[in-house]
Amino acid sequence: MVEVTSRREVKGKISEEKRYYISNMSLTPQKAGEAVRSHWGIENHVHWTMDVVFAEDASQAAAGHTAENLAIFRRMAHAVIREELGGNRGVAKSRRQAAWNDDYTVRLLSRIFNWKV
Repeated sequence: MVEVTSRREVKGKISEEKRYYISNMSLTPQKAGEAVRSHWGIENHVHWTMDVVFAEDASQAAAGHTAENLAIFRRMAHAVIREELGGNRGVAKSRRQAAWNDDYTVRLLSRIFNWKV
């Protein structure tokens, strides 16, 4: 088990938070810190992309499981567009293109459902 203690100071007020991670690896403090920072770097990048490209934080869907269902569709769309592009570059442009161009949308959907287009 790895324990990470984070301290931060905002406007003169210091706060401290402890987080725990489970690992079956024997880690030095240096390696544990690298693993935790790497995890959060990836996590923050995904959230940034979903908010900027898909405006996820602006969504007002709240009834029942609507928010969770829309989040699943957004992540599917993001994955399909990334696969189409071969990376993250141009995801916002491709999302707009899919909204404006039905042929492009069908091409993306064909990747999910293995359609012959």
